[in-house]
Order: sequence, then structure tokens, then C-alpha cells
Amino acid sequence: MAAGQIDATGVHSVGDNRNALALAGLENATAGPNGLTFSAAYQNLVTSLGLDAQDAGDQKTFYQGLVNQLSQMRDSVSGVSLDEEMTNLVKYQRAYQAAARLVSVADQLYQTLIDLGK
Repeated sequence: MAAGQIDATGVHSVGDNRNALALAGLENATAGPNGLTFSAAYQNLVTSLGLDAQDAGDQKTFYQGLVNQLSQMRDSVSGVSLDEEMTNLVKYQRAYQAAARLVSVADQLYQTLIDLGK
């Protein structure tokens, strides 16, 4: 007999299926202190696992929502607005260009005054 196979005949004659019938009869036999059958105990186990899996999924959804909400609250407190920062960047760039133009005009005026003094 190969490993993993069940001898359903036992030491009885060939074709005797008493062991197979005894094994099948365990489905409705009571086991354990609570008096459940193997079938009922298996159903309870599967039901319990299903409910635990559903509960874990619900908790994951809840905590993911909580993390998202806390992230939004953190971001609102940090006060960084990309639109506002871009506006300030353009404003400072224009101010720099205006100051550079002013320095250029002042330099040209100074050069003109020096040329007039010659």
C-alpha cells in the first residue's frame, strides 16, 4: 500500500468494506465534551473562520479610513498649498526681474553721466 492511502478493507477478506463504512459513520458520531457531531463541529469551525475573516476585513476597512482621515488632517495642519507656493514663486520671480531691470537702467544712466562728464 502506498503512503497516504487508507486501508479500507483491514485484515478482512477482499471486498469487505467494514473500515470504509466505519469511517463514513464518524460523520454523525458525537465527539468531544460539547456533544457535537464531527459534521457539526466542522460546520462550526468553517462558520467561525468565515466570520473572523469578515470581521478582519471590516476592521481593515475601518482602520484604512481612519488612516486616510488622519492623513488629511495632518496635511491641512501643515498648510502647504502647491497653488499658493507656485503663485509666490511667480511673484518673487517677477520682483527679481524688475530689480534686475532697475539695476540695468541705473547702470546705463551712470554710464551716460560718465560719458557726459568727459
